[in-house]
Amino acid sequence: MGPKRSAYRGVCWDKQPGKWKAQIKEPITKRVKHLGLFVIEDEAAQAYDDAERSMRGANAELNFPGPGEKQAKPRTTRTKEEAEAAKLLPKQKSSHRGVTWDAARGKWKVAINPQNGKKSQYLGRFDDEQEAAHAYNLAASELAANPPTDAPMSAAPPIRPPPPANSTSKRQRK
Repeated sequence: MGPKRSAYRGVCWDKQPGKWKAQIKEPITKRVKHLGLFVIEDEAAQAYDDAERSMRGANAELNFPGPGEKQAKPRTTRTKEEAEAAKLLPKQKSSHRGVTWDAARGKWKVAINPQNGKKSQYLGRFDDEQEAAHAYNLAASELAANPPTDAPMSAAPPIRPPPPANSTSKRQRK
């Protein structure tokens, strides 16, 4: 039997125990939290929904939304053969800053470097190169409007003017 794929967000097949595994990524730490193993796929999806509701509240995207709740985007999965075929395609190069081709997934990947010593910020993957470039431009304009700083300007030390050219240093006086 081939690998099982779930259509639900936060659910995957765990081969070792032969059960459905529910997991969720914590929004702040970005760590994956294990929610349990389930015989029934729908139970694993429900466990994900419960964790999603508790972590994100009204912003939760759920597999089984109630009235007034958001539906999770349908999961798109590629077979192993499709992924291998995408790797064989000639490398595509974007003419846009921050946009690269992800051959393994067959999508355009976008990341931006905030220029403040922190690592680059992942912005997502897109089917269309123009959409990817637009996402980069939005993030770049947001960074330009709100440049990242380590300290507020009022807390920054005052800038001292350079010493006059005719002044002598302590070494020259001796």
